Amino acid sequence: MISNLVTPPALEPITLDEAKAHLRVEHDLDDQLIESLISSATNSVELTLNRALINQTWVHTFDKFPGVLTCDLQAGVSSITSITYQDTANVQQTLPADVYELTGGTVSGFRLAYGKEWPSVLDHKDSVSVTVVVGYGATRHDVPQAIRQAMLLLIGNWYENRESTVIGTITAQLPHAVDLLLRGYKVPYL
Repeated sequence: MISNLVTPPALEPITLDEAKAHLRVEHDLDDQLIESLISSATNSVELTLNRALINQTWVHTFDKFPGVLTCDLQAGVSSITSITYQDTANVQQTLPADVYELTGGTVSGFRLAYGKEWPSVLDHKDSVSVTVVVGYGATRHDVPQAIRQAMLLLIGNWYENRESTVIGTITAQLPHAVDLLLRGYKVPYL
């Protein structure tokens, strides 16, 4: 499977003002740094959870139709925009929506609908193309508060500790708090 981001999220799950309030920063001198920390926290949490936070559109390509198709950033497939394929005559076709159904639960994707059959496809790499929208929703308030809180903890830690090692201080296990907040939202990689 090859995955390509087509439409990135329109916004971050945490605003600059929310991050600055959490950090107790009242000046604008570090705005660029804080925005980069928000972006890094978003990326880190999405990779850790294996799920998109804010809606984004991905195109996944496959060599054929398998039994169940799952996608990168698996959880939170909210819709399938289209499924196209190259038929055996090398003509691009669009799969009718009644042939497949979304799967839910821990891992989301789609599967063949009951009583239907996958069409024959050209025996060629990337014969099937699936366009999906993944994420909790279009707004930052669609992202669960525990995930947003974990992001704020990461942003705060990175803002205060700008090196990978802090020398001469008593250590505290911040990642444990982040792990606890994210625990119920993590999706296993397949």
